Amino acid sequence: MKKSKTNNKKTKDKAIIEFLKESNAIEDVHGEDALVDAYKAWSYLSDKSFLTPEVIMGGHHFLMANLRPDIAGFWRNCDVWIGGHKKKFISVQLIEDEVRQFCEALNLKAPLLAPKDYAEETTKQLHIRFEDIHPFEDGNGRIGRMIYLWHRLKLGLPVHIIHADWPKVDGEQKRYYDWFKK
Repeated sequence: MKKSKTNNKKTKDKAIIEFLKESNAIEDVHGEDALVDAYKAWSYLSDKSFLTPEVIMGGHHFLMANLRPDIAGFWRNCDVWIGGHKKKFISVQLIEDEVRQFCEALNLKAPLLAPKDYAEETTKQLHIRFEDIHPFEDGNGRIGRMIYLWHRLKLGLPVHIIHADWPKVDGEQKRYYDWFKK
C-alpha cells in the first residue's frame, strides 16, 4: 500500500511539472530558471489551505522574481492589454478588493455530493474571473493557471494540463483561449 501512495505522488508531481512547463510555454516563457521559479511559486501556493490576496501576491513574487523583479508581488498600477482589449487601471485598492472577493468565492468548498461537472465548471469560471481581474502587470496567465490548478486539486479534480500548441487551429491552447470569448 505504501508503494502505491509513493507511485501516485510521483505521478502527480510529474504531472505538476508538466503543467508548469506547458503553462510557461503558453506565455512563451522558456528555460530552466523560469521553470524553477514557477515550481517555487507552485510550492508556495500548494501548501496553503486557502488563498488570500496576500498569498496570491506571494505566489506572484516567486513566479516573477527573476523575470520581472520590478513588478514581482505587486498589484499593477497601469493599464494592461488582455487579448487585444485594454484593461484600464483605476486603483490598487479596487484591484485588491476584487481579488479579495475572488478569493472568498474560490475558498468556498464545493458541496460534497456535487457532480464532477459542477466542480469542473466552477474551477473554469473562477479562473476566467481571475484573468478578467488581471491584477498584475505581467504573469497573470501563469499565476492564474496555478490558482486554477490549486482549486482543482482542492476539489479533488485531477491536474488539467493545457498544452502549448499554438497556432494549431484545434489545439488545447486555442480551446483554452476560447474560454475567455464566451
